[in-house]
Amino acid sequence: MKRSGSWVLGILALAGCLSGGNVLAADPSVPAKPMREITLVSVDFEGTKVWVPGTLVAKKGDRVKLKLINRIMTGPNTHGFAIDDFGVKVVVARETPQSVVFTADKAGLFPFHCHLHPPHIGGQILILE
Repeated sequence: MKRSGSWVLGILALAGCLSGGNVLAADPSVPAKPMREITLVSVDFEGTKVWVPGTLVAKKGDRVKLKLINRIMTGPNTHGFAIDDFGVKVVVARETPQSVVFTADKAGLFPFHCHLHPPHIGGQILILE
């Protein structure tokens, strides 16, 4: 049975499609977008559920990684976290951290909130120009 190298070409073509056409390693001369990592914790403060810190700051163009930790020990086991303007919507189970990543592609002040429990206090993310 004669083997050909066509399967190698097929794999390279598939890799090219999956990587957006860039099969080789990232170009070191092009700086990577900064990753802004922030941890938020939901807590119950004197009967009020909040995500802390309540104000986040990043720069336009940053990739933002939020680590979300639900430490509310009363009531339901899950709480939500949403930033509507960036398409972020996550359900966070108690003591099971979740992470979300998004690109801050517009500047301004954007609210975040618990989409599961509207009475809970939300916060804001300030994206600087």
